[in-house]
Amino acid sequence: MLSTQELEHVIEIAGEPETSAWQLSDVSWREERELSDEDRIRLLHTILSKSGGPEQVVNALTMLRYVEGNARDRWPEDLREVGLDAVIGIISAENLNPTKDERMSRAMSVCLRGDDGSGASRVMEAIVDRAARRYGSTYDVERALATLAERAPEVFLGRLFLDEADGPSIRFQDGRRPGPFSHVPTEALIEWCRQSPDRWTRVAPQISPFSRGIGDEGETGQISPLAFAFLEAAPRPEDVVEAYLQHLAPMSWSCSRAAIMERRLAVIESLQDHPAPEVGHTISRLAPDIRARIDRIRQAEQEEGRERDQRFE
Repeated sequence: MLSTQELEHVIEIAGEPETSAWQLSDVSWREERELSDEDRIRLLHTILSKSGGPEQVVNALTMLRYVEGNARDRWPEDLREVGLDAVIGIISAENLNPTKDERMSRAMSVCLRGDDGSGASRVMEAIVDRAARRYGSTYDVERALATLAERAPEVFLGRLFLDEADGPSIRFQDGRRPGPFSHVPTEALIEWCRQSPDRWTRVAPQISPFSRGIGDEGETGQISPLAFAFLEAAPRPEDVVEAYLQHLAPMSWSCSRAAIMERRLAVIESLQDHPAPEVGHTISRLAPDIRARIDRIRQAEQEEGRERDQRFE
């Protein structure tokens, strides 16, 4: 246990220019140091201001959560604030990688507990600002976005679908693994859409309709629970199923693109007998052109395969 004098000395050393951010960050979370939250916050603020400080603060809070386990449901507001400040500092930096994204996500998961929406809004704005410098891309903050979608769905949805905008303010992929949007709780998404009639058609194109599994392209051959619940709740399900049909082409593939699209079309066609007749009518109206497109893609694949075989003969 650190005495008051020892703690003051540690904080002083941590603030010196020659002290690296990582050197004293473990003091903030090790059980044997027995720091109060007030002292912990003072130390973390000092570390946060240094080069590499945001990463060390996020790492320290991740370790603190591990050490504490389920001892308390939420941290004090000031401790949560310094954690979110660190997350925003990392997001605002130029270089990110999957490891940093994952660690940010873990820290955010704790720091957003008890948040009134202001902290989540600050993080979301930082992500939008970062995406604006990268043509809307968010591939390097997908885990952080997923945590926002889960912990603060109203903030996530409200910033993603601005009322005056035609489309989403940022882009993210939903390929072999579920993207951030799939982490929005179903009931929260439906309730948010019910607040304004035009939200249903704006949100539907962002929903991946295919349930994930261990088969080809990671899909089970069924409609995802989120997509089905959204379809059932929508006032115009025919508009929703038409949006789902735009998801037939895979973002990436290792076998036949036409075969993947045909399997996906079959999944949507399983809704042909939906209680709302408009759903079946929409599928029947659009399916012939889609099948013709799939046939053209298959023919092109076969031709490409023949040419490739001839080159190797």
